Amino acid sequence: MRLKTRFSLIGVGIVLFLIATPLLVLYARGFKFDFNTRQIVKTGALVVKTEPTKADVFLNDKKQADPTPSTIRFLLPGDYTVRVEKSDYQPWTKRFSLRSQLVTWAAADRDTITLFYDQIKLSKSWNVLQASISKLGDEIVFLDENQKASSINTVSGDVTSLGGIAKNLLAQIGPGTSVVWQNSSQVFELFQSRSKWGLTDKQITQIQKAETNGNHSVALVGTDLLSLDNASPVVLAKSVNTFTLDGNNLWYTQGLQLKQLNLNTDATQIISSSVPASVTSQLIRGNNQIYAILDQNLYVLNDSFEKIYGPVNSANFDPISKQLMFTNSNEIWLYDSSNKTTQLILRSSSEIKNPSLNWATGYIFFQNENKIKAIEVDGRDHRNIYTITDDIGIGSSFAVSADGKTLYTFNNSLINQYEIR
Repeated sequence: MRLKTRFSLIGVGIVLFLIATPLLVLYARGFKFDFNTRQIVKTGALVVKTEPTKADVFLNDKKQADPTPSTIRFLLPGDYTVRVEKSDYQPWTKRFSLRSQLVTWAAADRDTITLFYDQIKLSKSWNVLQASISKLGDEIVFLDENQKASSINTVSGDVTSLGGIAKNLLAQIGPGTSVVWQNSSQVFELFQSRSKWGLTDKQITQIQKAETNGNHSVALVGTDLLSLDNASPVVLAKSVNTFTLDGNNLWYTQGLQLKQLNLNTDATQIISSSVPASVTSQLIRGNNQIYAILDQNLYVLNDSFEKIYGPVNSANFDPISKQLMFTNSNEIWLYDSSNKTTQLILRSSSEIKNPSLNWATGYIFFQNENKIKAIEVDGRDHRNIYTITDDIGIGSSFAVSADGKTLYTFNNSLINQYEIR
């Protein structure tokens, strides 16, 4: 090789080195050349984690090399469609706008994307005569074919015999009566020992609502609010519209006043004297706030009662997310008390029943069109919605375990337990 040729090659190599080295340094620092804008731009990254793991990730329909958990780096800023697939599970999709110098998480407000089975797995069944679920949804009490009472802990799946034999599980004390309970072992003993709470037959027919948490029991008989903690009922207040029991505290409305009564100290205080007038009313307690549904309008008490939305049929406070889920026959909404914002989760032309917010999965479960469905809370792009099962009996309700892994369907003849993810 001639000396001139050798120097030429060395020169070309030096030039290539001088060009390539900055490019490699830029690439290592997250820069890439964008052929659309003809500029060198800072890239971003996408983190995709799933439960269960080892799901395939598709980015704009291109399968990525690594299954979940996966971090996809050096992505140019722009819109990307992410699809997650795993055998025996329903797929998940969402479109994201990735920004330079930022890491985008596919899951919002949690570490992982929840994947549900495409065919849920029946694990246990109970033939029953009667079933009822607790106020918090953490226990199902049922009577078996021998009229023996047991409870299912929906958190652990444990089944506990409550002992004794009962003709009525929760003392059928009149049609249309609302019976709300917690702490099954204490509550069953209460019903077992004196299912009528020392009330007269006339009083029993006038019960509008009865609520017990095992430590305290209260009933609204006509418009009289009665404590049932002792051998005979004690009148706590008259001309009462509605109430809710929160630990040792009883909240109730009396005319245009909202009052709080401590059942341990008997101390009563007026919380507000400006309750909007209404014919029908409900109270919901959560996150140190009080909510009211008055003539199907939802209010929150701040300095005064402020209307959130209407019409509303029911509302439940989720202590984990600290959000209030409220619904009517065709809509599901979430209210965030920290910033006083609402977001519409679902609007359906067909009736929605029994919605339940499960923050562990990031989904709201509900009954619709004789199916149990789940809709994603994360509203970026669109909300994934799944049919969990269409095998639900007539008149059935359901409960989902706190971790979102187990589904219970129940009516007054059968309880089924399923694994759903």
